[in-house]
Amino acid sequence: MAKTYLLRDLDDQMWERVRARAKQDGATIKDVLLALIVAYADERVSVTATTAAATQEASADATGIPH
Repeated sequence: MAKTYLLRDLDDQMWERVRARAKQDGATIKDVLLALIVAYADERVSVTATTAAATQEASADATGIPH
């Protein structure tokens, strides 16, 4: 059975970049998220505590808002 999930506390500027890129690519946000989930399950994308921290730092650097 399908489940519904809610993402909270996403950086507004980062989320707008995701939305703009999806629109540019002619994709929906659902398409983007499912592609990322499949890539992760297929081990084409890796997420560790180190990469998660680096992502947060990069987001803070881009927005000036620390996370």
